[in-house]
Amino acid sequence: MALMLQYVSGQQPEMIKDINNGTASSYIIYMTTLGNKVIFKATNHEYSNNEPWVTDGTPDGTIMLREINPSTVTGSSMFNLLRFNNDVLFSAYDGVNGSELWKTDGTSSGTVMVKDIAPGNTSSQPGELILFKGAVYFSAYHPDTGTELWKTLGTEESTVLVANITEGAASTKPGYLFATTDKLYFIGLDNHNLYVSDGTEGGTILLSDDVTIGQLDNAFFTEYNGEVYFRGTDLPGSIDGKGTQLWKVTAGGVQRVTAIVTGDNSTVLDPCHLTVSAGKLFFTGEEYPHGNELWVYDGNTAVMVKDINPSGHGNLGGFLISFRGKLFFSAGDATTGVELWISDGTESGTKPVKDIYPGNISSGVVSPVIIGDTLFFSANNGTGGEIWMLTSPESQPQKFTDIPDGGAESSELVRISKTYFFNAGDATYGTELWKMNISSSDIKTLNHDSRLLRVNPNPIRDHFIAEIPGDLTPPLKLSIYDATGLLLLQKDVNTLPPAIDLNTIDLKPGIYILKITSGRKNAITKIVISGH
Repeated sequence: MALMLQYVSGQQPEMIKDINNGTASSYIIYMTTLGNKVIFKATNHEYSNNEPWVTDGTPDGTIMLREINPSTVTGSSMFNLLRFNNDVLFSAYDGVNGSELWKTDGTSSGTVMVKDIAPGNTSSQPGELILFKGAVYFSAYHPDTGTELWKTLGTEESTVLVANITEGAASTKPGYLFATTDKLYFIGLDNHNLYVSDGTEGGTILLSDDVTIGQLDNAFFTEYNGEVYFRGTDLPGSIDGKGTQLWKVTAGGVQRVTAIVTGDNSTVLDPCHLTVSAGKLFFTGEEYPHGNELWVYDGNTAVMVKDINPSGHGNLGGFLISFRGKLFFSAGDATTGVELWISDGTESGTKPVKDIYPGNISSGVVSPVIIGDTLFFSANNGTGGEIWMLTSPESQPQKFTDIPDGGAESSELVRISKTYFFNAGDATYGTELWKMNISSSDIKTLNHDSRLLRVNPNPIRDHFIAEIPGDLTPPLKLSIYDATGLLLLQKDVNTLPPAIDLNTIDLKPGIYILKITSGRKNAITKIVISGH
């Protein structure tokens, strides 16, 4: 008896709209959810470049909110999108008032300038938008005060200067804003000193000029065990200077935490990407002769976790992220290339999750994002870059998207209910706005492995027999999914063991998930179809 394919259309990726007609890409970035809509920046040459758009997941509901700047050269150059209450705040340039603070409630009429902070065509260039104590704090320029710390509740009246820290028209230029429950930390981009604010004028002060922060790279502010840590450098000419090390904020100012200098005093720790996971502070650092590797700090001592690449740097790819009690990052050596790694802070517990692109070619693991209880990231297994997913530290990564003759990326991935919105591209439409409807329970199903399901043979060429665990009894349901979670086949099984003839199924060679269900019990395994 031939098996019929049963597709779940709601789980197939689909392009929502060709925003920039033809093969040209719309360059969608800054996706931000607002209620049941997604606000983002996109380009459409029929109107102008770089304007705010909105989508509700339908073609008709995907529209440009407002042509803020009719210029076809720059458009509004919007950036710094931040959801606040029932609006999304952002900076934009309308060609008349300069770059100023704007907001949108997801409607065209509700897309308006909040305040012309720097009057006339002078730009206030609002940046570093961050939530703190129920308001949005940011840096902005005014001719009388220079670039200083401002705050807003989303109205013109509430948009005010917090403090003119550097007197007169000179600027402090707040950068790398970092908020704890009761303090807002930032640096002055001109002098690289450390500042702190409690949200009031009197409480916004210079905290320390005893360390240089953000001169060469991000400050990497992180809160760990109730204290704020950061990447800092001793002042030039310091008698006991140790270069760039791990520092922390203290009651009286700042304190250097590490003093790791090696290789004839030429190699300093240079901690970057500070990330807290499972009660430990992780970062990338360097100690001669090991190169740049993964490090961990437990509140007392900082040590290298593992020499991932003994022949040089560990090729850490620029991100560390904590997911369900474990640290995930990209790293590699000459044997595997750069792949996804996991660490619990011990050498034995630091290892590659999967060689997604087999061999010494890197899969290019980038752009991790956690949505719900799933970790998503972009990677290439040799068939093109797609979004991959990981549902638990113990599971294996699987493809979430598989765009025909194209690819997707997770740097722009958001979810509203069961709908995921993301960037994807193909040769016909360029990179545009796509979506996929899939529930979290569907994702979890693909990684469930509570019972052993044996398949013989595997890899499969023409047919296979599934050996069912003893506690699963007929009637059974046999299901086959692709790596994105798309249900391809479902069949009732009343005899054991199930024997499946692939010649009656139109499945391409590749990796699939086989699931056998009996009531609430199920068993699952991967199968590889090699061709038939």
